[in-house]
Amino acid sequence: MAFSVKRAFEQATWNESDDDQPWAVAELALWAATSDDEIEDHEVRTIVETLRGVPGLGDFSPEDAQEIIDEMEGFGTEEAVQARIAELAGAIVDPTLRRVTWQLAAYCAASDGELSAEEEDFLEYLQDAFDIDDEEAEALFHEATG
Repeated sequence: MAFSVKRAFEQATWNESDDDQPWAVAELALWAATSDDEIEDHEVRTIVETLRGVPGLGDFSPEDAQEIIDEMEGFGTEEAVQARIAELAGAIVDPTLRRVTWQLAAYCAASDGELSAEEEDFLEYLQDAFDIDDEEAEALFHEATG
């Protein structure tokens, strides 16, 4: 069975008072997809369609994605990127939401049919930030990517 973003996120508990939480999920997905410094227009379109399955992102557009990507480019150092990822990860506290967000990041990182060393490094960093053990991460990855 193919990974269903909508079904996966229906299991999670959202912080109803935090309207930015879906945007944090979107940004983490885009960080995953761009962590190898390569993303083509068709990948962005695919990721946008995928993100529309996340609650609160039904109207997510390519322009929204580009705006986030443009903001991401402002983080000029590895330390700044890691601090931003830690900030985003810290805003997601529900364990189920953390797991499906990590799974979405894995799905987006692998969306081009390859998983680069940089994308693997990003997923490991996010895995640590979300406190997901290796065995569970492997199962989540295989569920998301087939």
